[in-house]
Amino acid sequence: MEVNSAFPLPDNPYFKNEDSETHIMRLFMDESISKELVMFCIEECNSKSKLPFFKTETGKQLLNDIDFLLRFWKNKNYHTKPLITIIGQKEN
Repeated sequence: MEVNSAFPLPDNPYFKNEDSETHIMRLFMDESISKELVMFCIEECNSKSKLPFFKTETGKQLLNDIDFLLRFWKNKNYHTKPLITIIGQKEN
């Protein structure tokens, strides 16, 4: 999905600082990516100031309006729909 560089975590060997801004914007705007993953990025990666994008004017403005923007960008998937996936059958 090409959002690896939105997560500068110690266990992420695929993080590249030069791709960070592009991957963050894809994470925000791609309707197939959950709101929860976006919020994880903001809460875990931004709070540790590892992403320079959130220090820019654009990044700061996005953070100020994040709820509205996520409702707009992820309008059909903003609210998570709980689903259960059955992965096997119980043998009798």
